[in-house]
Amino acid sequence: LGSPDFLRVKVGIDKPDSPEEGADYVLAPFDKEQLPLIEKGIEQASEAIEAIIVSGKTKAMSVYN
Repeated sequence: LGSPDFLRVKVGIDKPDSPEEGADYVLAPFDKEQLPLIEKGIEQASEAIEAIIVSGKTKAMSVYN
């Protein structure tokens, strides 16, 4: 949106072994072994969003950054 007034919650991923693998790594399907990590990431993102709503972005950022 090009505005600092739009709040975003970003969820990161691990890095590929080499820079050449970047797009393939990001776009590849998840392995079954990764599913617990994905579920945990979704849970933490949900908690962060709730903290933003309840406590404000500054306090939430101090907990989730």
